[in-house]
Amino acid sequence: MPLSFESVSHGALAFGFFNIETDMLVLNDYFFFASDFCRHVTDLARQQSDQPYRSAWSVHVMPHEAIGNLHGAIAGTDLSGFIGEAYRLLSLSKRGCSFQAKPRGTCDAGAD
Repeated sequence: MPLSFESVSHGALAFGFFNIETDMLVLNDYFFFASDFCRHVTDLARQQSDQPYRSAWSVHVMPHEAIGNLHGAIAGTDLSGFIGEAYRLLSLSKRGCSFQAKPRGTCDAGAD
């Protein structure tokens, strides 16, 4: 679930996973895949500490009003926008699973 972080230049920013099944991260109005994020962090860690790190990222930018309501989507009360559609298609509660991360990315049959 995205958490709020205070930035020096842009105030509070939301950052984190928004749906357990999508393997995507959100950073305010930017969405990107966790695999890309991990690759960039790995590349950054391999750089010389005294050298600046620059890289091009593949991100999906969405107008704020098209994103949707994360808390409403989790609760199933507001499935508007992109996040709402993700929860409409990939809701764990529809499959009777508890809200928990699984190593394979899905809930186990019969698990609760």
